[in-house]
Amino acid sequence: MNFKKAIFTGLILLVTTFSFGQSTLEKMKKLPAEDVAKQRTEIMDKKLDLTDEQEVKVQEINLESSKKRKEIFQNTSRFKIPRKLKVVKADYDEKLEKILSPEQFKLYEDKKGEIKDEMIFWVDEQEI
Repeated sequence: MNFKKAIFTGLILLVTTFSFGQSTLEKMKKLPAEDVAKQRTEIMDKKLDLTDEQEVKVQEINLESSKKRKEIFQNTSRFKIPRKLKVVKADYDEKLEKILSPEQFKLYEDKKGEIKDEMIFWVDEQEI
């Protein structure tokens, strides 16, 4: 009996997670890349204390990355998205490492999860 409850609970959690994930994905498809890049840059500025020069460069690579991600979200099946995003993320991190100081990049590496969570929260809050 407990096993059936555990399976049922797991299925409910899976369906709920998929539903929320789909909602975020659908919003990402609709949001302008410029808005996403601007928000990501603001979050990163707050977390990493970017200089004015760094902020401009980070904005540029955030915009480039946002456009690539948007294209992936719009033109790729849900199951292939993670593999394609991995390539975009690696390229993004490589470019970012050239802009940030070693200390800032270490901080970025430590706070990647926080930045991602804030972006997901922001996307979910958008009225589209």
